[in-house]
Amino acid sequence: MIYNILIVDDEEGIRMAIKRALEKHRIDFPFLDEPIKLSLYEAESAERALEILSDTHMDIILLDNKLPGMQGIDIMPYLNEHYPDTKILIITSFASLDIALEATKHGAFDFIPKPFTPQELKNAIEIASKQIYLNSIIKDMDKEARKIRFKFLSILSHELKTPITTLEGYIYMIKEKQLGDNIDNYMELIDKMLNKLEEMRTLIMDLLDFTNLQAESTIGEKELLSLKEIIMFSIDSQRPLAIQKSITFDIDIKSPLNIFASKNEMEILFNNLINNAIKYNKNNGKIIIKGEENDNNIIIKIKDTGIGINENDLPHIFDEFYRTVDAKSRRLSGTGLGLSIVKKMIELYNGTIEVESKVNEYTEFTIILPKIEDNKTKNFIDN
Repeated sequence: MIYNILIVDDEEGIRMAIKRALEKHRIDFPFLDEPIKLSLYEAESAERALEILSDTHMDIILLDNKLPGMQGIDIMPYLNEHYPDTKILIITSFASLDIALEATKHGAFDFIPKPFTPQELKNAIEIASKQIYLNSIIKDMDKEARKIRFKFLSILSHELKTPITTLEGYIYMIKEKQLGDNIDNYMELIDKMLNKLEEMRTLIMDLLDFTNLQAESTIGEKELLSLKEIIMFSIDSQRPLAIQKSITFDIDIKSPLNIFASKNEMEILFNNLINNAIKYNKNNGKIIIKGEENDNNIIIKIKDTGIGINENDLPHIFDEFYRTVDAKSRRLSGTGLGLSIVKKMIELYNGTIEVESKVNEYTEFTIILPKIEDNKTKNFIDN
């Protein structure tokens, strides 16, 4: 397998340095028969880059913003429209990080600040390549569901290597008593280990939920549930996280909100939404949850007073593996699968989810679920 990479920079020295760093580099993922090779192309201007793109498909573009004639950021709309599957990495100086962030909002996959080391460049290319490969697997899932799903899980489990390596290092520090004999000296390490374990647990659970939903499989048997009880349980289980940020809850749910559904699925759904409302909220913020029902539907609104979602991110927040620019820049942990899982679960129940947001003010999700799925459900409730 070969990935084509286009290097767009008006400085020949930069282009040559990038080529030297990448020309012999190979990228290895689980279940690949052989590593991915990189085929490198170069252009000294945006105009020349567009000429090459018209003849050759590129998987990754390394795009310098400061180009003669046409700036790198100026061609982002064109690249997004005509090459939506190509991953674009903006190369910029530290003084131009604001431009790089703006480019990311307009569809750039990531940015690489100058000066960068060969290893930093390789890491960025590997992350982009991993995303390309995962996207190709997702597209093929319908054709080879079992085989591809197994590959998909195996590749993403590869993501567990970093936290496992970190945990191993901490454990050896404790075993060898590198901080002395006093157990109090190790409390910070233990807290970090617990955080890493939580990241791993979240990743594994998201992957399992996602693959089940890709196959349109129900997670658990359906039963008569009170969504009010599910929501209150989710709040109680995550209240310690809210307390850490001094976040308060304002709950207005007057009826039980009965529904015939899988308890596991409803818990996953509301755990994701409430966890997001905490994670992306501000210190001393508030989470407002309202629930009501009419003859046909249950309507639940979950609103936070947090960082909000940029209007360029809003159309994509339910996409698999999508993470907003603010989430990346603030280094908030996450798999980019949570809201995708939420949307797929709601759609399994013929429901809908909508989002409204204003940056630095609020984000509000509105979930509408049919009260009664079919006649069998109605008879169950009546009896």
